Amino acid sequence: MYRESSGRGRKPFDPTALTPNQNSTLKSSIPKIPGSKVFCGSLMDFYWEKASADLRNKAYTLFKANKHVFFQVLTKRASLIKSMLPSDGTFLDKYDHVWLGVSAENQQRYDERVAELVTVPSKTRFISAEPLLGPIDLKFSDPKINGKVHWVIVGGESGNQTGPYRYRECQLSWIEDIIKQCVDAEVPVFVKQTGSYLQHQLGLKAKYGTDITEFPESIRYQQFPDRTLTVRDKDGFLKVYHCSTPGLVVPVEEFGSDLTETKQAEKDKMDNLDTTIFFQKLTDCFVPSQKEQSVELVHTASIAILSTLFTSARILDNDSKPKSLNLFLGVVGPPSSGKSMALTSMPLISGVEESVRKSLTIAGISRGMPEKILRIPGDISKTRLIDHLWVNSRTDTPTLLLESESSTLVNALSGQHGGFRDVLNKLGENEPISYSRVSGGDSNNGRTVNIDYPMASMVLTGTYDQAERMYELPSGTFSRFLYFTLTGTEEFQPLKKYDGPEAVNSECREFFANRVLKLFQFYLGLDNLLVDPSQEVLDAYNAFAASRHKEGITLLNGDASFIYRYVFRILKIAGVYALIRTWLQSGVEKYGGSTVEITMDDFNSAMVLEPTLWDSHIQVYNLVKRKKVTNPHVAIVNALVTTFTTADFKAEYQKQRGTLPDNRSITRYLNSLVEDKVIERVKKGAFRKL
Repeated sequence: MYRESSGRGRKPFDPTALTPNQNSTLKSSIPKIPGSKVFCGSLMDFYWEKASADLRNKAYTLFKANKHVFFQVLTKRASLIKSMLPSDGTFLDKYDHVWLGVSAENQQRYDERVAELVTVPSKTRFISAEPLLGPIDLKFSDPKINGKVHWVIVGGESGNQTGPYRYRECQLSWIEDIIKQCVDAEVPVFVKQTGSYLQHQLGLKAKYGTDITEFPESIRYQQFPDRTLTVRDKDGFLKVYHCSTPGLVVPVEEFGSDLTETKQAEKDKMDNLDTTIFFQKLTDCFVPSQKEQSVELVHTASIAILSTLFTSARILDNDSKPKSLNLFLGVVGPPSSGKSMALTSMPLISGVEESVRKSLTIAGISRGMPEKILRIPGDISKTRLIDHLWVNSRTDTPTLLLESESSTLVNALSGQHGGFRDVLNKLGENEPISYSRVSGGDSNNGRTVNIDYPMASMVLTGTYDQAERMYELPSGTFSRFLYFTLTGTEEFQPLKKYDGPEAVNSECREFFANRVLKLFQFYLGLDNLLVDPSQEVLDAYNAFAASRHKEGITLLNGDASFIYRYVFRILKIAGVYALIRTWLQSGVEKYGGSTVEITMDDFNSAMVLEPTLWDSHIQVYNLVKRKKVTNPHVAIVNALVTTFTTADFKAEYQKQRGTLPDNRSITRYLNSLVEDKVIERVKKGAFRKL
């Protein structure tokens, strides 16, 4: 913070010559490794009366923002510490990772400064008896001091054998005596160095006597106070780090039940997170590589999977008809594009599946009908699918159709023995299903199965050729889906050495499975829960829908129904966010209301995913209609000059579309234009039309 402007060691120390070092940065020396120790300013006194209060306050802010490390603050001005602590009186509670200490080179200075130190409200107080210039009685038996000093540092003085900075004497017996006092009082002691005097007296090789392996056996003590930090990792869990072993996770059991309870309490705080942090931690859990495309895919697939849980939730369409929040997601890409990432978050619903399996219900179930089951495979007949839907609707059981190969579902949809594309279409719109059974045993033969309000969510993955076969079917099936298309190559890709973060751990998956079970139980048993957008959301949604309709009429050959179904499903995504947010913020086990409001935060969360979904829909639509895929952003490029910048593209995008996506989306649009050979990248942030 402050240093001697004339140069250290050039002339006798003059405190009035100290000036702020404008070239230094408070943040430059903070390590990223949890549990590290940061000594604050070896060439300054933090509590010097002439030091800037503004810089000191900035340091406090920095301390507060970096609770993954321990800060050690040392001063000679013990009497000024309390008057210069944060004025809000939160130091003891908010800065328990900051250790406060005073230097004491002899008995006189120790007596003066320890009396002030022990009155300071700090979790960790320490004494630095370095340079030690005489014997010191630490007076640990004094009730005013006993138990209030938590650490002692000791060492001899560094210096030269000749000249103005000649080292002063430090006897080995003085260090040994301090060690004995600390050991007797059970205060950890750290011998930093012997100092230059003992280095020469004992014939030590290391300069200033800093190598502990050369120390006499009697002073080989480098202990730390028993202090730990709890730091949340990328999976949302707390890890414990001890000050003596930075970077190494300490087993919680070593610190007893109190810390175990603290860790559990911190885990429970996940129930109070907002949806943004919840999904960030979810994708951190299931996508260790943190590749942007994979993170976005898992996030989107998780929304589709979770949408199946809200069996009682309804959202009104343009005709005020109640629709469920179920979503169909089709993930399309080449074999090497990573489509399987869409299925990695399936463990989210494992807790719900187990709960459904164990719960006993017999309402409406008869011989020949299947047991209730949440996850239904794609290789299923029409009869069996309807039976599952009927059983699940009678028992308030969520339904999720899952298939990792589109060809499997294609065969089922168009099968000569009862293709069920009509059932899929009705599921997408929650339209009644009636089916007269002609098999299934005496009890079911000739029986008509009626499902007044069918619902199911679906996640389907496949290659482009599989998708083309599926959507060639004579129906509007493809318009019921949301799409996520992936880039990749059909060429062989060699396996590379993985050097990213550790793989998904079972603790993380179990944690989210338990949370999602609580989410399911939160709304279970409710009757027609209305998910209602606020007026502000309605205005924003209508503006967005009108913009997409205007754009889609050209890009999608006037297919208004396709556009309407698409934009309404974006509102459904916002509804899913609203249900999750309401649960996260509730703090109770069961929801007691009849309405959940979609806020602008929920709508904005959905709009983060929307640009990728829209681009994907354009690609799939052109695939189905057997047309050359037209990049949806060509019109924006056509309006620009031959060579343009990212800023030019953003400005024209906002001019034509009336909205401005985030920078990540703009980058993705430009990359897609480069891949489609519409433009080429000249340099960073600059492009040229082709």
